[in-house]
Amino acid sequence: MATLPERCFSTVFHKGGGLSRHPFLFFNNEVDMLNPNSAAFAVGQRIPVMLVGGSGVGKTTLAEACANAMGRWFHPFLPSHHLPEEVSGIPVVYREEEQVRMLVLDWMKRFQEKLGYLFLDEINTGSSSMLALLLSVIQERRIGNFRLSDDLVIMAAMNPPHLAPNAIPLPASVRNRFCFWDWRTPVTRFLQGIEHDNFPQPSVPVVQDAEIRDPHWGRLVKAFLESRPGYVEHKVVNDENRSFASLRTWRMVKLACAALDSIAADPNDYLLITNGCVGDEASSLFHSFVADLDLYPAREVILGNVAVNLDDSVDRLLPLPGALVFHARRMNEDGELLPDQIQRCFELMVNLGERGLVDAVVKPMTIFAKFANNWRPDLALQRRFGALLQQIRVN
Repeated sequence: MATLPERCFSTVFHKGGGLSRHPFLFFNNEVDMLNPNSAAFAVGQRIPVMLVGGSGVGKTTLAEACANAMGRWFHPFLPSHHLPEEVSGIPVVYREEEQVRMLVLDWMKRFQEKLGYLFLDEINTGSSSMLALLLSVIQERRIGNFRLSDDLVIMAAMNPPHLAPNAIPLPASVRNRFCFWDWRTPVTRFLQGIEHDNFPQPSVPVVQDAEIRDPHWGRLVKAFLESRPGYVEHKVVNDENRSFASLRTWRMVKLACAALDSIAADPNDYLLITNGCVGDEASSLFHSFVADLDLYPAREVILGNVAVNLDDSVDRLLPLPGALVFHARRMNEDGELLPDQIQRCFELMVNLGERGLVDAVVKPMTIFAKFANNWRPDLALQRRFGALLQQIRVN
């Protein structure tokens, strides 16, 4: 039986007590006590996240601190305090042109620029008409023909219904647009700053190059749903604090897990985030499925301890280039990445490209060049890489 390093598994415990294993993760990160919700704020850079917690536990305050740390413009919006036209815009009549145009408010106009951060606070106290209007903002970043920046981060928060005045059950159409995250109160940050009201800045994990891991997680989702077609569109749960499985939320699982890869997240966060997207049952089955796959241990490949068989199945080889970049970057940041290891990775990816996996290796090789400042491929390897690039141009 393969050992954990050989199979590249880490262990995480399921909510119900079962055991699962997660590929590619060798990290055993402690929870950042200044920001114990760091996984949610990382994933929120790619998909909408709903923070669910009690009143006065720091959801809005920490969200604003994280936005400031990221250099983003933070705008809190309480749907219950505003009229729908403040989102959709105010109609203005142009008589000479015989037209009516919608004039948006200044804060909406600003969200056309990059580095925005929209925080929908107490969202379950908004009216049904306001929630319906926000659907396209949350999902498509648009209102009618008015488009917001694709860079816009959208997060929301809600108190449990029994703590929220005039709360309404969130419609399924709203819930299915969010990843739900059970709030962890940042007690350490509060205690460090309460004496002088000088609270320390929380660390914010910035998601970078997550798109490299998107195809890997997309393949895992595809394989799982092909084996469990009943979970493509799972039953709608009645719990107004949760989302459920749909085409939309399975895509969110892909984007969220790739984001967690990019920050070396704690293995248990993968399960919690997936729970928040598709529900506990589908999430547990998905991660059990992932754990049973026999994938190459990328870090061991970099170290030269595991050889790669280029005749292996495409399903086993495809995840490897992105995983090599993922681990090599961390090794490089820690001063552990050696020139011969870079050479090994680069040559392996050229071999994979020549094997037919061109699309899977070109971007990872380009990223390697960014942090491998003291290494250059030899002339023969450069020519082979150039030939791969030429194949892309021709196709």
